[in-house]
Amino acid sequence: MTENDRQIGKTILKQIGWANFKFLTSATAYVIEQGISIEFKGSRKASILKVRLNGGDLYDMEFLKIVKDKETGCRESRTVKTFNDVYFDQLIPLFESTTNLYAHF
Repeated sequence: MTENDRQIGKTILKQIGWANFKFLTSATAYVIEQGISIEFKGSRKASILKVRLNGGDLYDMEFLKIVKDKETGCRESRTVKTFNDVYFDQLIPLFESTTNLYAHF
């Protein structure tokens, strides 16, 4: 990962209020290209959120769920929902409405 990717990741974590978010969702964050991947617990709808900075200086959000393939027994991630061109102040409301989890006090 580049230094730019790390800076984007830090900015996203700051914008979502990482300390409260982490406490309420038992989350772990990983820097990815142009964003952050957050694994969290407690929701039946999704268990991973990927937030990426897009070309319009807005964010794209992708919610994924880890599922087990019945035939092979392998685990794989499936996209549950995506949002494009999201403003920073929409990150928490979209997370909460999609996962039914609280991410802030």
